[in-house]
Amino acid sequence: MSEMVANDREVARLFHRLSDLEDCLYLQLYYWGRDVMHAHGNQLVTHGFERIAKKTKEGTSRYRIELGDGLIELHGWCLGWYREGQPGFVFVRGRHRLFLWDSPAPPQPECVARESLRAPVSAEDWSLLASMMQNFVHWMLGYESWVEAQHGGGYRSSIFREYDKLPNAMHWLPPEVQREWLELFLHNPLTVPAARRFLRDKMRRVVEPARIGCGWNSGSSRLTKHS
Repeated sequence: MSEMVANDREVARLFHRLSDLEDCLYLQLYYWGRDVMHAHGNQLVTHGFERIAKKTKEGTSRYRIELGDGLIELHGWCLGWYREGQPGFVFVRGRHRLFLWDSPAPPQPECVARESLRAPVSAEDWSLLASMMQNFVHWMLGYESWVEAQHGGGYRSSIFREYDKLPNAMHWLPPEVQREWLELFLHNPLTVPAARRFLRDKMRRVVEPARIGCGWNSGSSRLTKHS
């Protein structure tokens, strides 16, 4: 964000929209895990990531790529953007939360000290986190466009349907709706609508013309579990 949030109401709004984004990142880690196992080879490596092999039998490999003045690192346990001389961020999958991260070195997977995870508190913290997430979302949209160009839109949709059937799945937007919502977040995190409301409104715009065409005068469509 180019400007710092001005009041408690804007801080609260950022909190809720970043909570939506946490749901997105949780699913995105699942997408990247499937990209690693693609039948045509590891798609993260094909895209340009450096693979750092795991040091033990447990856990997963790490993947790094440069972004601006820092590096992105993806791991099954966390993801983040780590920068030299200024704060970065880390998303911890097990905690389902975004934190500020003050070291240029990424955390060691599964053994990060709790005191190293800095939750945003001040308006300045929230503004900084939102600004970093805009940069990350811009990169992520570019990556997803590349994936679609390589494998078609049905590839992500099939993974979403697979994920959506899992008993512990976090409810999130289908790929095509996710892209629209992320583009709005990229434009302004303070004005993007809540993700569930965004999906509900899109579904309503689809359902209402169908009702009119079928002569429906009353009743309401049942939303998916994402509503």
